[in-house]
Amino acid sequence: MSQEELKRILVNADSQFYLIPAKNPLDTYKVLWFRTSSDVRVKVDLLQPGIMSIPNFSSSEIDYKSTQVTTYSSTRARIPVAPFGLVLLLKLQAWEQHRDSSEYRFQQKQHVDSRDIDVLLPLAASSNAKFDSLPEEFLQEARRRVISYTRTFPSSDEGWKRLGFKTFKVQVAPRSSIPRTITSVNSPATRVYGRTSSSLTGEDELSRLLDRMQVSSATRPVTRDYDWYD
Repeated sequence: MSQEELKRILVNADSQFYLIPAKNPLDTYKVLWFRTSSDVRVKVDLLQPGIMSIPNFSSSEIDYKSTQVTTYSSTRARIPVAPFGLVLLLKLQAWEQHRDSSEYRFQQKQHVDSRDIDVLLPLAASSNAKFDSLPEEFLQEARRRVISYTRTFPSSDEGWKRLGFKTFKVQVAPRSSIPRTITSVNSPATRVYGRTSSSLTGEDELSRLLDRMQVSSATRPVTRDYDWYD
């Protein structure tokens, strides 16, 4: 059964579901939306393994949500919902794909994706979302994407760590590695050493020291940051 057929089944079963045309007039598919009882509109994505890099996962991981519709057997209709951890990682995948797209309209979607992740990530962390049932190949790609995502959005670092992912970190060069420079300031050669305080990095302290001595920026030493994974 195709996704379009599934969409029509949902629309026919519950009037809270409805379809709207795709933004691109050349696309033949329709976008599925759901209107809540408080008149909030929610876009619905139907997940089928094998489409858009969606992995296979155990049917035991599917959560069934009851709707307001009563079936012919006088029971509440239930809608299968993907595991929360998978939804989060698929949104992360979408963020990367939209970011790397060559088309402007898709590139703009990365901002929507990041806002969605801002909402999904703390929910996943607080509910202790699991990823054990997902294929290892899919998880390897997710780990790589998390490092890339936290490099762009470092404020999300703690949430990903709570879920067991390694994140991107920038490490400032240790104090002992701050280079020494010898320069002249209207006097015989003077050695200048960078020292750090408890509230400043070595590079900041050294820069301020050289500023006070009115040393040309061309003579200032440069320290490098090193990328590492925490």
